This record gives sequence, structure tokens and C-alpha cells, in this order.
Amino acid sequence: GLQLLITGHSLGAALAVLVAAGLNADPGRATAVPVLAFAEPPVAQALRRRTQARNLPLGSAYVLADAHDPVQRAAIRAGVVGTPCTWAAGDAPPSCAACDFATGRRSSGCVECILATHTLKHYLSLIRGPRPTCESAIDGGSTNTGGAPSC
Repeated sequence: GLQLLITGHSLGAALAVLVAAGLNADPGRATAVPVLAFAEPPVAQALRRRTQARNLPLGSAYVLADAHDPVQRAAIRAGVVGTPCTWAAGDAPPSCAACDFATGRRSSGCVECILATHTLKHYLSLIRGPRPTCESAIDGGSTNTGGAPSC
């Protein structure tokens, strides 16, 4: 059969997670559809409300992010569907210090921070470097204590 890998960046990452959850809900599907979500905004709660989060089997969804990306920091605090994997790409740009989407704290520097850490161009540069560090897998909000997978 046809093998799929669904991927997206930012809003496209959220859509990739939703599509993969829908496809994995098919009881006739023999293997899980994997998803790589770059800089996924918070969609975990929406999935949990609609009970689709359970349709992303453990180890099939990876949320890849720059550790300094304010959009991704908010998503990880809110809970992501999948395994969070982050790059610690050097020091945070100074403009990111006053930019926190989770708390609503934003400054004029947020635009500079987002342009430095959240753009697709930035993420494409990251995947050419060292692999990100992955946390323990999360499935529908519960943490797998079996150890972190290799991203």
C-alpha cells in the first residue's frame, strides 16, 4: 500500500496533526500515518476535546521546534500531541526575552523574535544541523516513561 508521511510548519503543522489523527482513526489502517510537525501551535486541547488525540499512536508524531520560538514554547506548555523535540540553537535572540505567547506578554520585539525563530526558512536551516533533543513521548496527554525516542 501507499506509505504517507505528513508534515507541515506552523498552521500547516497543526493541520498535519489533525489530518494524521483523522487518518489514524480508520480501523482498517494497518500502520500508523506518521507526522512531523514543525513549530506546531497549540492544537492538543482541540484534539482531546474531539477525542482524536488517541488516534496518533505513540511514536508516530514528532513536534520539532526551536527552543527559543515563542509560539512553540506556548504550545509545549499547553501540551502537544506527540513527542516534543527541540533544537537549542544557541542563545535566544534578545528580542525574545519580552515575548511570551503563553502568558500574553508581548513587545514590539516579538516580531523580530518570530522572524528569527519561527519562520520556515529558519526551520529548514535547523534540519541541516544536529538532531533535536526529544522528550518522552506523549499520547493523548499521558507521558510515556519508557524513554525518549531517537529523532
